[in-house]
Amino acid sequence: MAAVDDLSRLLAIEEIKQLKARYFRYLDQHRWEDYRSLFTDDLVLDIPKTPEPRRDRDQFVDGARANLDGGLSIHHGHTPEITILDDTTAEGIWAMEDFVAPDPASGRSPFAGAGYYVEEYRKVDGSWKIAKLSLLRLRRGRRRR
Repeated sequence: MAAVDDLSRLLAIEEIKQLKARYFRYLDQHRWEDYRSLFTDDLVLDIPKTPEPRRDRDQFVDGARANLDGGLSIHHGHTPEITILDDTTAEGIWAMEDFVAPDPASGRSPFAGAGYYVEEYRKVDGSWKIAKLSLLRLRRGRRRR
């Protein structure tokens, strides 16, 4: 494991912050292929109480698309805690809030929630990607439209 100098560590942290900002924006803008590009091919997921289990990157993105197309979502991430482990791996924790109003035709109720993303990152071909994504919800409640 190679030591990472301070400047490289700060640059990596900023690159990971930009990665997560794109995660939220691409998700809410329904930019599915751009969203897919943010993850490693071997993405590992831990998202409890998901309507349908998602086991890999493609199932995760396709599931998000199925649940959000035709609806509205607003996702925010706050107060990142990012630890650079070496020049190609890092960990992060992000406080999050979301509001999701599914397509009315789906029959699913809107909800708002809050919690934490706990993630692992890996640098692949010069770009940071999300390699493991866990969502720990502290609150999820129904909201009226």
